[in-house]
Amino acid sequence: MGARLLKQSPVFADAVHRCAEALRPWIDFDVVDVLRGADGAPPLECSVAVQPALYVSLAELWGSYGVQPSAVIGHSQREIAAAHVAGALTLEDAAKVVAVRSQALRSITGAGGMPSLGLPEDRARALLERWTGLLEIAAVNGPSSMAVAVYAHALNELLQHCAAGNIWGRRLPVDYASHCFHLDAVRNEVTAGLDGLREHLISVHADASGMSVSTRQVGVDSPVSSRDILLAIAQWIIVRDLCGRAS
Repeated sequence: MGARLLKQSPVFADAVHRCAEALRPWIDFDVVDVLRGADGAPPLECSVAVQPALYVSLAELWGSYGVQPSAVIGHSQREIAAAHVAGALTLEDAAKVVAVRSQALRSITGAGGMPSLGLPEDRARALLERWTGLLEIAAVNGPSSMAVAVYAHALNELLQHCAAGNIWGRRLPVDYASHCFHLDAVRNEVTAGLDGLREHLISVHADASGMSVSTRQVGVDSPVSSRDILLAIAQWIIVRDLCGRAS
């Protein structure tokens, strides 16, 4: 889709190129090359910096057709894109957050993984009790959709247990565990990397834990920076709350 839109949509292409320029000081590849599948470019699924650029560019494309959101919700690294679209971060600062997050994750790559389970939250938590200390819920994506952060050596055991119990489970294409205690080791690195991040006036509806907040500053300790990879995501809670407010 991204490669096709690069050819077909001048608005999308312009936004992607601006995102690529903002990311250029921080990464060693070209976002445009990744989207086009150019020789020597890293594969799309391994390029975590590309997804936020795609979402920012898609938002600009939708805006060109008159789509103006009343609220923006971001999930994991897409929270950074949402913060930019909402006006909380400049494009340059958003690119810095993306890069710092990506660089921090490299140090724990290979140590964990993240399967998705087709269970409601209460049943998922009950299931995971047998692996206390090895895994935890990383994201509540829907009423019966959980992402789990798990150490690598326990990942296959969990999926085999689910298969034996007729529980839907699927390994996500990542080799690290995010939004959990696994990342305590990179907390200081992320915070230091975002030192000096400019603050912008914005009303933030909800943070990564799904708690409703009201803040006038988005900075290094905000939901869109160091905490976005350290806390479990409660996307379903946020979506449900916003739908309730809109009704």
